[in-house]
Amino acid sequence: MSDHPQTDESQLLRDARAKAARLMANLIAQRDDLARFAPQIAPDKRAQGQLAFANAIESTRKTLEGIDQALRHTTSHAE
Repeated sequence: MSDHPQTDESQLLRDARAKAARLMANLIAQRDDLARFAPQIAPDKRAQGQLAFANAIESTRKTLEGIDQALRHTTSHAE
């Protein structure tokens, strides 16, 4: 174990936030690709894809909010 558990926790949260932010960027890029190719996709499949991306993006947004809240909590207790 580390002598600085608060620092380790903060680092884990920062790493998780960076990964979640990359995921969000990738999801948005893929959603935009779906929109670009929309005319080539059957309407029902396109709607399913749009819903899946909307749900994934919302879930990732909530995850980012949770990580940000945990980081604020961790930082405020480190002082």
